[in-house]
Amino acid sequence: MYSKYGYLDDSVMVFEEIQDKDIVAWNAMLSSCLCNGFSEEILGVFAVMRMEGMKFSEFTLCSVLKACAPLKAVRSGKQVHGLAVVMDWDLVILVTALIDLYSTLGYVGEAMKVFSSLGR
Repeated sequence: MYSKYGYLDDSVMVFEEIQDKDIVAWNAMLSSCLCNGFSEEILGVFAVMRMEGMKFSEFTLCSVLKACAPLKAVRSGKQVHGLAVVMDWDLVILVTALIDLYSTLGYVGEAMKVFSSLGR
């Protein structure tokens, strides 16, 4: 609710008060950063998630991918793409974010590969 109205500091405060953060809380924090244009912070939050051993979902990775485009962070985007492939996840949820990332950064060939993988 706080982030929806632009109160990111309050969102962070509430998030930090949560004792046992689950994937829903982490994803809400990522979404809050994304909605408020804090792309770089998303990469930091994701790094903390991984350091704390939090399992992540396809929705987590979508937020991270959406943050990579404005940062021109193609390497981070490719790492997230690789994570999804290694985890053998159904990429359908991530396809739009991957195509957007690659095409925004000028990697049209990569975007086409992702698009073509839908039929498999």
